Amino acid sequence: QVELFEPHRAPDGNFPNVPDQLPNPERPEVFAPAIEQARAENAALVLASDPDADRLGIAVRNRDGEYVHFTGNRIGVLIADYILQKRAAAGTLSPQHFVVETLVTTPLIAKLAQAAGVRAIDDLLVGFKYIGQTMDREGPDKFVFGAEESLGYLAGQYARDKDAALAALYILECAAELQTAGKTLLDRLDELYVEHGYFTESQTSLASAGPTGKAKIDALMQTFREHPPAELAGITLARARDYGRQEIRSLPGNQRSADLPEPQGNLVFFDSAAGETQISFAARPSGTEPKIKFYYFAQAACPDAAALPAVKEKLEATLQEFKIALTSWVEAQVAD
Repeated sequence: QVELFEPHRAPDGNFPNVPDQLPNPERPEVFAPAIEQARAENAALVLASDPDADRLGIAVRNRDGEYVHFTGNRIGVLIADYILQKRAAAGTLSPQHFVVETLVTTPLIAKLAQAAGVRAIDDLLVGFKYIGQTMDREGPDKFVFGAEESLGYLAGQYARDKDAALAALYILECAAELQTAGKTLLDRLDELYVEHGYFTESQTSLASAGPTGKAKIDALMQTFREHPPAELAGITLARARDYGRQEIRSLPGNQRSADLPEPQGNLVFFDSAAGETQISFAARPSGTEPKIKFYYFAQAACPDAAALPAVKEKLEATLQEFKIALTSWVEAQVAD
């Protein structure tokens, strides 16, 4: 029961029927024309890929009839959960099997893998090529699933790159099975949050164009390494994981406490102290644009389903305050 959106059927490199002519499924605006038709037909799900069909985005109808645009992290969680469930039921998993994700992808995927009794390799640099390299290094016959937060997913040995077609099939199968039980993909996410805790992620970026743009970004990364913030919005930062220097440093003293293995990369992670609520963020200069990207991660324990709405609201508010505080700190460093 899948229907093609006719204005997007014909190949056209000008993308005339996509808002702003930018067919990136990470952008909620891309879904607007298709959602109009989906709403008229009461469709449960809208899927969109980019033109070369390697990334998949979705929007899911909630119980109020509105369509919720999913992040790549949440799509990855749903596919990982579905594959692990099916393979566990079929008895085709072992402790040698593994799930792979990049450093800036949600830690909930690794948690699902560990709960299923398979390995989680979650320390890869940004880029799906690192997932492909890991498949070959660890053995493709034991590969279960790979994901990156920018809507990239793969299961199977036939490729070493992300594949929107395969991801769409898994999402459709999962959604169809849930629908027969009177549930949606949103309901399944909530079930996972009750079981494993609520996880939420976000991104921001700071552009720095012009002839001094790169120098400003380099200076900001140096500040993160040499004089990092010790506290933001009441959240104490306890450690830095520096993948450029391959070391872990304890905060606030910024003293080296352990080594990090390869791969190397210009990325620094900061983690809050352990507790029921945990906040992390990563700073990474873009490899293609004059800007620095910030990736945010938050998780909190959830005692039961009744508590989930309050846990969500509190954690989202905490993360928003943290993002505002980091933005202010960064702006102060750049101004100096």
